[in-house]
Amino acid sequence: MLAPLPTNVDDPAERLRLTHEAMLAAKEQHGALPADLLGDVTQFAAPALANQAARLAARMRLVERINPFNLIISNVPGPNVPLYYAGAKLIAYYPLSAIADGQGLNITVMSYGGKMFWGLISDRELVPDLEVLASYLEEELRELLTLVRPASETGTSRPAASRQRATAGTSS
Repeated sequence: MLAPLPTNVDDPAERLRLTHEAMLAAKEQHGALPADLLGDVTQFAAPALANQAARLAARMRLVERINPFNLIISNVPGPNVPLYYAGAKLIAYYPLSAIADGQGLNITVMSYGGKMFWGLISDRELVPDLEVLASYLEEELRELLTLVRPASETGTSRPAASRQRATAGTSS
């Protein structure tokens, strides 16, 4: 889904409201697509043809020329039950995604056990100070939290998302 981010709005409450409205509209548009659309497309687009088209697009660097965005934010619901590996309990679940040519930043949020975990990855030339950006994200989350939690709660606890923020690293 594509949705605009109101990064030009100074007021955090207004930013949150506009983001919420943009996501509602994107979800409504997404829901308007027939569920079997992708299945129907595969009936008249042979996988070999799709593969050749993807290769041609990569050779021509079309994504860099016509890419309408340079940021992807993904929210991935994870398990709410504890996971184990070789008997050891998984205590954190930091997501790691990828970036494509022409894309400067990918932010992935994953839930696990009632907490939110963040992974940020960037093109080091487009976003050279990823740690600084991560600190701004943490600061913004704290500010937004004060808008949605009662005043008695905000003074005593920080959001799980900011406690669990992780920087996945940089890539070029």
